[in-house]
Amino acid sequence: MYATAAVIAGETKERVTKPTEEPTWKKKIRTKIENHRKGLFILSEIKSVTTKQVHAKARSILCKSRRENKTICELEQERKMKLQAKAQRLRRFTKQSEHYYQNKLFHKDAKKFYWHLNEQQSTINEPPSQERLDQFWRGILEVSTDHNTKATWIKQEEEAFQNVAMDVWTDITMGEVQQAIKRTHNWKSPGPDKLHNFWIKHLSALHKQLTRALNDTIKDPSNSPKWLTSGTTFFISKGKDTKEPKNYRPIT
Repeated sequence: MYATAAVIAGETKERVTKPTEEPTWKKKIRTKIENHRKGLFILSEIKSVTTKQVHAKARSILCKSRRENKTICELEQERKMKLQAKAQRLRRFTKQSEHYYQNKLFHKDAKKFYWHLNEQQSTINEPPSQERLDQFWRGILEVSTDHNTKATWIKQEEEAFQNVAMDVWTDITMGEVQQAIKRTHNWKSPGPDKLHNFWIKHLSALHKQLTRALNDTIKDPSNSPKWLTSGTTFFISKGKDTKEPKNYRPIT
């Protein structure tokens, strides 16, 4: 699968990711706000600055606005009101756009929606050092625990379920594997195999071999390669005090 993906990706032209651009409505409102600010600056400066350039720009504003019969103060007040109205409209439209995006994302991918909310809320100002994180979590994850295998409740559970028939294991079918693959996200970060789910979905000719490999691994776990049980661990902040290692959740 990896070899096929590498060959196809190598022969395909490199996809150029365009930078995210602002929508047209936002650009128009920002342009109008900028024009109002420039005009307001010129009208306010004409009171203290008497250069020819400022007066020329002020006359240009008066001609374009067709407000020659109004005073500079009236024009200045009018510009302020328009500026406030445009700024308020920009905030309102941005909020509506964000709500629309969140509603659409919630119905399409609820997991990504909640992740998006957590990403906006969590800000890490002072993260702990790598040494403190390692020391704290190694003290939890690497310490082996001796369990009491002769506990009374274990004997009680054994007696309660002694008449339950043992379930007979049946091999995973290719249909079950394909159903599980369908529910995966195409371009989610791959594991150590460096293979995205997109290729696993579309290389259906290899689903039979994949099913066989899964069944072999379940029957004899020693057949599985070491990379199958390895990964990279990231720490996600889950508390307000970002200095403390205990307020982070490891995820691999």
